[in-house]
This record gives sequence, C-alpha cells and structure tokens, in this order.
Amino acid sequence: MFYGKRWDRDRSGHIRLVHLDTVNSTNDYAFEHTAGGSGSDTRFLLESTKNCIAVIADNQTGGHGRLGREWVSYPGGSLTASFAAAIPQEAVTKGYSNWLTVLAGVAAADSLEDMFVSCSGASQPEDTASALPGGSDRRNNSGAAIPVPASLKLKWPNDIYMDGRKLGGILIRLGTDSLDGGSDRDTSREGTAAAGRGEPMVLAVIGIGINCAVPAEKFNGFDATSLSSVMDVPAAGPSFAAFRDGLAESIAVRLSQMLSDFKSSPSETCRYLRNRAEKLDFLRAQPVTVSLPSGETFTGTAKGISADASLTVGLEDGSRRRITVGDVSAGVPQPAQHTIHTVTVNSTVNKGR
Repeated sequence: MFYGKRWDRDRSGHIRLVHLDTVNSTNDYAFEHTAGGSGSDTRFLLESTKNCIAVIADNQTGGHGRLGREWVSYPGGSLTASFAAAIPQEAVTKGYSNWLTVLAGVAAADSLEDMFVSCSGASQPEDTASALPGGSDRRNNSGAAIPVPASLKLKWPNDIYMDGRKLGGILIRLGTDSLDGGSDRDTSREGTAAAGRGEPMVLAVIGIGINCAVPAEKFNGFDATSLSSVMDVPAAGPSFAAFRDGLAESIAVRLSQMLSDFKSSPSETCRYLRNRAEKLDFLRAQPVTVSLPSGETFTGTAKGISADASLTVGLEDGSRRRITVGDVSAGVPQPAQHTIHTVTVNSTVNKGR
C-alpha cells in the first residue's frame, strides 16, 4: 500500500524515476509493480540493458533489512530507494548475481565520492574508476590537493561505511519467474542487444538506504553515522528532497551503466567488482567475529572477498572458511574481566618457644 501522488520521469531514455510520499517498502513496491511481467514498467525494463526504475519515498514505514530484519528510516533525513532492473536468468544460476550487492555498493560509493568532491571544490581525477574514496588525489582550481572529507568502505555482506561507522545498507531481491516483454518489446533502442536476444530475464530489485541527515540520537546507541556529519545537508523539506533525489539519480545513472555491463559480460564485470571490493573492503585483515544462522559463532581474520562474493576468514589453526551468509563484526569479544579480591589476614604463629 502506498499513499501520495506518483509521477515518473525518464532521464536519457533509460531511467524512470518514481516518487512516493509514503510507502510501506520501496523494495516491495518496485517488486510488485514489475514482477508480474505484463505491465508497462516490466516492458520498460526489457527494452534496453540500460533501463532501470528508481522508486524513491519521502517516508517508508515498513522497510526490509537483511535476513528478514526491519530497516528503519528517518523521514526527512534518509534516502530510501529501490532500483529495479532485468538481469539474465543465467546470471543467477551461475552465481554471478552474488555480486549485485557489491555492484550496488560501488555505485553508491562512487556517487557519494562525487558529491564529496563537488562540495569540497576539488576536481575529478582522470581515472575515476580506479580512484579510492577517501583518496587525496583531488585538486582545486589552484592545483592544491584537497582530500575527500570522508573514507567510504563496503563492509561484507551489505553495509556502506563512512569513517568507520555504518552509513547505509543494501538489500538485493531476485525474482524467480522469467519476465515476458511480449510483442511490445522495443528492439530499436540503444543497448537492446542483450535484453532483446531472447534469453530468459528475471527481476532484480536493489534496495539502498543511506543516512543523509539523521540526528545522532536517533541511532539509539548503534555505531552509525550520517552524511550531515561531514557535509552540509539541507533540513527536511523541499531542499532536502532535492538533495536526496539528486543522490538517488546519481546512483541510478551508475547502476544503469554497471548493470548494462553486467548483463553483457557478467564474468568480466564480476572480476572488476572483485578488484573494487578488495580496495573498498572495510573488514580486510581485521580480526572478526562471525555469527552463522545456525547459531555457531567463531572468530578469525578477514582475508578478503572470494571469487563467488563470499567472505574468506582465516582461523587460528591456519585453515580458512568461506562465509556465504551470516553476520560479521569487526573485532573479537574480549574475555570477561574478573576482579579477584584478596584479603590479608595477620596471624601469629606459635613456634612453641
């Protein structure tokens, strides 16, 4: 159920923006309006490999987190958006879709970096694809170096971190049924080759939530942060909506291109994403605590992202484990500190003298 006026805009013919006042979940909305396979939104996704739909909400009342958890957003201070796209079913069966979380994280990190650079007055380096967020290779008009004011990282499996604290999260939802564009599919537009050559396509919905201007007290003790801690973010209202929508559109543009590459050459794109993940890895070489859905908990050292997008953890005995699902936190539990109270008793020993 959603409330408020809906309106769509196309950008460059490939991105359709849907704005909602209030919605239970942007992820649910995007899924329900495209998974059926017969509506105009579904046909739009199948027209081109670059096409995606961005659903943005002013207020989300029932957001989803990973493993069935709740995602809480702050009205007037959060970006809550979901991006729908059609991907080859083969990419799912071969495991390439495991990299969609990293793909979304890279798109978000690069968009945020561009925003930081724009606010600092620095210029973009020539090779933006290889530049790391938080780098110092930025120059102002006078040629002086300007550091990006925040360090952006990706924490396996689905978190965006800034300056060591959680800034946002990502949720991937995949459809199981093949999408059918029917006879209305347009095969004349740019980028249609992969989408129009007849292979089965399934729906992928990428949910992204980012704390933009959330007051610190709203985090309720969680180790989280907001963009407003490092830059000026407009207060709630039209100015904030423009700020949020600009960020969402920037992410959508990057997702559009990266998803097109993913559809055309999934194996090559996944190799690129693994390289980016290695550079953005928040956990790499850190001691970690792993909690599995089975209830098992163990500690080790994060060794990086594997070829299948799982996390490799080195154990104390020298062996390694690959984690495909679970919770991972930096650091290891400290043993309980026991205070030993000693009592000195003065005693007299009778030596029988």
